[in-house]
Amino acid sequence: MDLRETSLGFHRAWHVAVGARHGLLLALRDAPLAPGVLAGELGLAPEPVALWCRGAWALGLLERNARGRFRLRAEHASTLGEPASPEYLGHHFEYLAQKSLRFGELDALLRGKPTRAPAPETYALATRYDHLAFFEIYLPRIPTLRAALARGIDVLDFGAGEGGWTREAMRRFPASRYVASDLDTRALRGLRGARVLSARKIPPARADLVYLGEVLAAARKPDEVLGAAYRALRPGGRLVALEGLLPPEGRAPRGWGERLVLAMGLDFSLDGSRYLGKEEALDLVRGAGFERPGARDLGGSLFAIAARKPQA
Repeated sequence: MDLRETSLGFHRAWHVAVGARHGLLLALRDAPLAPGVLAGELGLAPEPVALWCRGAWALGLLERNARGRFRLRAEHASTLGEPASPEYLGHHFEYLAQKSLRFGELDALLRGKPTRAPAPETYALATRYDHLAFFEIYLPRIPTLRAALARGIDVLDFGAGEGGWTREAMRRFPASRYVASDLDTRALRGLRGARVLSARKIPPARADLVYLGEVLAAARKPDEVLGAAYRALRPGGRLVALEGLLPPEGRAPRGWGERLVLAMGLDFSLDGSRYLGKEEALDLVRGAGFERPGARDLGGSLFAIAARKPQA
């Protein structure tokens, strides 16, 4: 391993984060542009845009032609140029950049002192990949659930954050009825078309589907979250929880996803969060009263944990 590449990797993450947030990557997806033209199209300042272009080119994100125009490299078309693709990494790098702004608190963490709660935007960035994976990877494998959503069922997005999953579900499955819920509902005030409820006020036995997006990892007591989800479901209702899961204890990590979840354990702990192992997660689901729990690998160490509430 060449550790000198680590510095370049850090700057790649930041260049992607800036390019994703300000539309630079998408603007350079289809045609080469000069930095000044790019800045004008996006309403940005020319000099920093030129610096970003040169840096992104040096880091292998962009290509540059003989006329000094830049374009997104073809090999990055899906990972950096398609925000609606589950392969897209722009949101993930934005999340890493947001989290890195809090790394000064690692000193407090290592000394056993309290740390600040992250901004809601950071959580929203963390779960965008999960939302896309639910719709683009998981649902095609579960045609009965996709058909039920299209037909119209009662859905609870539990731990909804800013409501990103609910918005996408409403767009794709308008016949279903939605409740978005969180402990703090302030970030959900702009949500239209769904009922917004505090997590403490969820009515019992009203939902046909409860969706949890990275909620178990963030919860200090995931068993209580699963208990609340169980109570919210009608008999026979479904639980689907998308979670990054740790590889088995003691086994060397395999692939990018397993290395990532192990590496992110430290910065997750800044928020009082921690990844679960697969068997630990399934045991918690069983302990809450659900039957037939299973975990489907969606790639990158992201799993869909699904189970049903028993029929009355």
